[in-house]
Amino acid sequence: MPALNLGQLRTRISSNIGNRTDKNTIIDEALNEGLEELVKRHYFRDAISEMADVSVVADASSVALPSDVHQVIEARLIDGTLSYPFIVKSKKWVTSRWPNISEDNTGKPTLGYIEGDSLYLYPVSSGSYKIRATVVSFPDPLIENGDVPGIKNVDSVLTAYATSEVFASMQDFESAGWWLGKFERRIQEAIRSDQKETANDLIVDPSPSTSRSTGTQPWLDPFTGRTGDPYYGT
Repeated sequence: MPALNLGQLRTRISSNIGNRTDKNTIIDEALNEGLEELVKRHYFRDAISEMADVSVVADASSVALPSDVHQVIEARLIDGTLSYPFIVKSKKWVTSRWPNISEDNTGKPTLGYIEGDSLYLYPVSSGSYKIRATVVSFPDPLIENGDVPGIKNVDSVLTAYATSEVFASMQDFESAGWWLGKFERRIQEAIRSDQKETANDLIVDPSPSTSRSTGTQPWLDPFTGRTGDPYYGT
């Protein structure tokens, strides 16, 4: 079944709340909030891609990341035809070892941390390189009536989430709670469906509380509980 577009999703949600037409703005906002919530709960395959290379210049202590990046799964430092692992750690881990990271020695960056939309490098770059990374990105927002969600097969999940949010805005908390329960059941179904596809690597999902601001936590190997190169995790 083809995915519903924004206009069709809005019509379905309006039907759920008694065919009211005065809630279109909050419906649209809730649908886009729901899309972000999906990625915070589970790294859907449709949200995973290889980010365009980011240039690193000499003496750079950080580089800018696209604002829609939620999490970095893995990263590499590209030096001409060679590539090296680039380990993404938490800020606390890095600064506890190098408190004055931007004023420390220069060299080929081997690790760093994310804060806001910036990837901070250690050591400060001694030359010109590129960062190539596989990332989890938030889907493009639904703006026009013909826009469809960037994650497939989640129409019922988004409908339940947005319906709950609209009922909450109307102070109908009983209905909001019922639809929230439906959302929780449907998102688990969507996650199980997404996980059915074969994959070479096992990916650990974030906790439900994961947000953009906490997306800087290290990517943990599901077998060792460590990030990337084990020598960086001790």
